[in-house]
Amino acid sequence: MLSLTDDHGVGHALEGPAVDWEGWRDVRFEVPETAGHPLTLSRGYLLEQDPGRTYTGEVVLDGIHAETAPEALPDG
Repeated sequence: MLSLTDDHGVGHALEGPAVDWEGWRDVRFEVPETAGHPLTLSRGYLLEQDPGRTYTGEVVLDGIHAETAPEALPDG
């Protein structure tokens, strides 16, 4: 899960896929169109909803970046 804060101070929680694989994988999160820019990544975390499950191992986050659509050029 990623927590973002937009330029209006509004928080956005972005839920990713269940981590059920080994090895590297590219994971993408869709940011709501209503989120004001710029955005700040507040935190990233893993969440297990079943308190009876336990795990060992590690998760590595690498190369976090944002892809945005180019801004429209003004008319004229």
